[in-house]
Amino acid sequence: MRPFFVYYLYNTNMQKNNEQFFTRHQGPQPSKELLGKIMARIQNEKTLMRRRAILFAVVAVFSLVAFVPAFSAMRKEFTQSGLFEIAALLFSDPTVIRIAWNDFMLSILESLPVRSIVVVLATAFVFLSSLKLIVRDITAILASPLASASHHPHEYGHE
Repeated sequence: MRPFFVYYLYNTNMQKNNEQFFTRHQGPQPSKELLGKIMARIQNEKTLMRRRAILFAVVAVFSLVAFVPAFSAMRKEFTQSGLFEIAALLFSDPTVIRIAWNDFMLSILESLPVRSIVVVLATAFVFLSSLKLIVRDITAILASPLASASHHPHEYGHE
């Protein structure tokens, strides 16, 4: 076992060597053009997000316009299919439904306007998805560092 003063001398010399190493060592320095390249890339991404937001806005408008005739066609097919008359049997004569519930369920399924329901749900899905993507891109545009860099150019090194 070594005496305490050997550890003390060893540790103090190591601390001095470490301090000298880390005070002299500057580390790698970024290139002079790095900030400009980063800001140009952010500007390109912001432009791309604007274009995507416009594209999704156009898709949202078209899907909303397509939703109106699809919904009216679905409503028309519901009234023509006789589904409401079959469903009214549920309240007027439930004993018949208990006896022949299999036939009742099959007649309801056969009278459903499935194609119209699918078209309405698809247009609603496209509208809501494009609305979500519009909100995502707009919040990313407004939260980007270039929004504040345009108001305070000296903060980011721009003259």
